[in-house]
Amino acid sequence: MDESSFRKRLHEALGDADLPPHVGDQTRRALRDASASKPNPARFAGAIAALLAIAIVAGLVGVNALRRSQTPVVLPLPAASSSATAPPTAQGHLLVFTTWAPDSKVGDGPEPGYRPLLTGLTGHDIQSISAGLSDIGVCCVLNIKFTPRGTDIFKALTRNNVAACGGAPAPGAYAVDCAQRHLAVWVDLTQADLDHWEDPAYVSSISQLFDLTCLARTSSTTVCPKFVSDPVTIAEIDSGNATISGDFTQQSANDLVNAINAESHS
Repeated sequence: MDESSFRKRLHEALGDADLPPHVGDQTRRALRDASASKPNPARFAGAIAALLAIAIVAGLVGVNALRRSQTPVVLPLPAASSSATAPPTAQGHLLVFTTWAPDSKVGDGPEPGYRPLLTGLTGHDIQSISAGLSDIGVCCVLNIKFTPRGTDIFKALTRNNVAACGGAPAPGAYAVDCAQRHLAVWVDLTQADLDHWEDPAYVSSISQLFDLTCLARTSSTTVCPKFVSDPVTIAEIDSGNATISGDFTQQSANDLVNAINAESHS
């Protein structure tokens, strides 16, 4: 840019407007003289120097003002790389609820003389599940919230269980217990398993405490433990919430919760 063009733009930009208060009188005069006077190399250079001075001072003022600010500046974190390795996903396993029906041919299992009956209530009817401590602080229990469909099924099952045999439900001084008051819980139990319930060896194996490692690599010739719990029903439950106790450690409870969630939400 030549001096004439510079003077013209400087005059248009400044006009009669007031300069910032930190610009000294000498600098003000130099700028206004430069915008109004005839071309003069020395004056032109002086105006350039004055503008640089304004820029430097303005920058220092801005830095100092930022330093005096007490408001923290929060910077956004960079987005996670799409190539980052995701944590391994738990293999899904289906929680299955059964009632008990009399069968004199059954001599083994959680309820000898009875075989399990599928109820239609499974992990697909669970809205949420978590592992936690019992009401007395003992590890561990499964805390379940059913879906609306699951709530209706569970309500009917618990109502029928309570009425299954005469007398007050357990526990209590005059409690009466029977297999039909129990609602058994299993992992991956199928009708094919129930068809083998008269086989003592089969029932003995499958009725052991669940083994997720075995179930993950099961084959047609492998009989894996699938039993979780066989709690007695002492009252009808219509809230849609249930607590299941069992022979859990913190790790086995967490592993089961992850496996149920992986299957229920798949």
